[in-house]
Amino acid sequence: MFVSWAMLRHVGATPIVRATVLMPFVGYLIVFNAQIGQWLSLIPDLDTSTANSKPLTYLNGQLRLILIYYALVLLGLGTAVYQIYCPGIIKSASNASDFTQEQLADLSDSRVLVAGEAIRTHRNLNHASAQSRVATLLSELNLTDEHLGSPAIFQKAISNSLRSQRVTLFDTLYCLENWNRRWARTAVSFLYAAGFTVLLLPTLDIFQATFRIALSYVWENS
Repeated sequence: MFVSWAMLRHVGATPIVRATVLMPFVGYLIVFNAQIGQWLSLIPDLDTSTANSKPLTYLNGQLRLILIYYALVLLGLGTAVYQIYCPGIIKSASNASDFTQEQLADLSDSRVLVAGEAIRTHRNLNHASAQSRVATLLSELNLTDEHLGSPAIFQKAISNSLRSQRVTLFDTLYCLENWNRRWARTAVSFLYAAGFTVLLLPTLDIFQATFRIALSYVWENS
């Protein structure tokens, strides 16, 4: 899946989308609440047909409300998967540069060793987007792929690394985590895409209706 966790973070980390995680549990209270349905009928004439005219909308008020409900449920499910499976590194920093700067600002040998071990044992080492970063790190440390299977040698090289090499270290770790758990990224991407698509239907319906009203008003007064 070509969508990374950092890309999904632009949606999943926003307060409005995060709030949709409650929709699968409380959304039905909104759908079956007559008062809310009445509040959403801001312009009743949009859905009303007469002897001389048809309704301006293609969707009635109740159907629009149901579509909004299902859209928010899909977004809520996507957000739940995002919150559970998105790596903490990605949640804490929007890009590799910010993450690296945060780590270097409070650097310790133990943090460097933990990052190095996380890279050495990472399940995503063979991902196409991470291979070049890993190769660059190994080259800077004068190591080869074979040394990834030698904890003592790899950790010694990490312990003796220079600051510039540690920048590469944290950048590599961020990249590996950014493309981790492909199935979860795919699920979140699908749920977000489906949710926003369904949400677009009632939005476009109201837009075209109000646009026709405005166009008719301009035509009658021109």
